[in-house]
Amino acid sequence: MSRLVDAELDHVLETALISPAFEIDGTTDEYAFLLEVDPEDGPVIERSEDGYFIRAIECFDEPAVVLFSPEGVTCGFYWRFQAWIDEAHRGLGFGVEMILAYADHFQDLAWDGELEASQGLGFSERGHSVHVTAQRIARIRDQGADPDAFDPVPAPAFC
Repeated sequence: MSRLVDAELDHVLETALISPAFEIDGTTDEYAFLLEVDPEDGPVIERSEDGYFIRAIECFDEPAVVLFSPEGVTCGFYWRFQAWIDEAHRGLGFGVEMILAYADHFQDLAWDGELEASQGLGFSERGHSVHVTAQRIARIRDQGADPDAFDPVPAPAFC
């Protein structure tokens, strides 16, 4: 069962503070270590039909996933409840796909120790929305339903 359907994550999302103040700019120095990940580092855990791919990165204090364009350029990441996509690649469902890939790949290590300490966590409106959508899709998958029957996000077709 995915940690996305864990009652602790329900509580985190239900008690979240939602405000534009919690938007992140993934291009700042704070996230440079994620933007500088080599496109050959870590296993590819998802790949879209149009060539985007997500790699699992385990060399940081907390696991992360990094999204690469078909050309191998970093265009997004998910780390510590923070999803960021470069503007040119937004609106394609990558935020949801990164969260699903993170939860599926890291399983029990996903958000390890963070769920208990994350009550009142701050999210931007989009950040909260992608977490709720990923959680909905994970619940459908856990119930054995066809996730494509309920896909509110125009996500690319990941194999």
